[in-house]
Amino acid sequence: MNYEGNSNFVDQKLVEEVQKNKKSLNDETKRQILDINENILRLLANSRSDDKKIFQLHKEWLLLQYPKYSIEFHRALANVYENDGAFLSFYNKYSDNAGCRLINIIRKFTS
Repeated sequence: MNYEGNSNFVDQKLVEEVQKNKKSLNDETKRQILDINENILRLLANSRSDDKKIFQLHKEWLLLQYPKYSIEFHRALANVYENDGAFLSFYNKYSDNAGCRLINIIRKFTS
């Protein structure tokens, strides 16, 4: 699937695809996803943490939820995050601008 183009359509399709895949995850995979997310949050809270490490963890987190990973998909997900106030609120409660930092990291390593 091409993830470029009409951003509202793309955003809706991304969310639908990931949600569909999440329903079939086993408990071990769900635990791994939570553990990775905790590591991402911890690293985002430290301004000196390595962006590449954060990106790799986010990629691993995404692969567990959506095995059809592509760079384009990952980049489009950054757009979803940018337009989702709930995402930004969730990440920013752990660290100022953590949501924006993650979006910028994704874009940096998927460009």
